[in-house]
Amino acid sequence: MGDEKYIMAIDEGTTGIRAIIFDHDSNIVSQSYEKIKQNAV
Repeated sequence: MGDEKYIMAIDEGTTGIRAIIFDHDSNIVSQSYEKIKQNAV
């Protein structure tokens, strides 16, 4: 990786969190999803 610029979008929902990294041309470079553990109260 040199001087490339990226944008990361983060979406936090009630059941999980997602992160997506885009390059300058709006192509998805990487993405990840992690489920959030739900605790009963």
